[in-house]
Amino acid sequence: MSGSAVGPALTRLPEALGLELGTLLGDRFSTSPAVRDHHSRDESHHAPEAPDAVAFPESTAEVRSIVNACTRYRVPVISFGALPAQATLSEIGTAASS
Repeated sequence: MSGSAVGPALTRLPEALGLELGTLLGDRFSTSPAVRDHHSRDESHHAPEAPDAVAFPESTAEVRSIVNACTRYRVPVISFGALPAQATLSEIGTAASS
């Protein structure tokens, strides 16, 4: 499969959550299509599915704040790759859990 897995208008991240995480992380929080597209791919055979945002926490306290905020908005946190400090935020499956 080629091409981008994301478009700028495709994010479903609640605006208030994006603002909260942007305030917490600054430029270490991104909804950029390029960053989201990069984090949509892995080594599996599955088709790319872009996250709604990507967070780059630098401490356990930031991870805890991200998870708590996402829990309030019912947005799952999905880790990315082997780097424990990276997480992607996605609403994949939230409709099923509602």
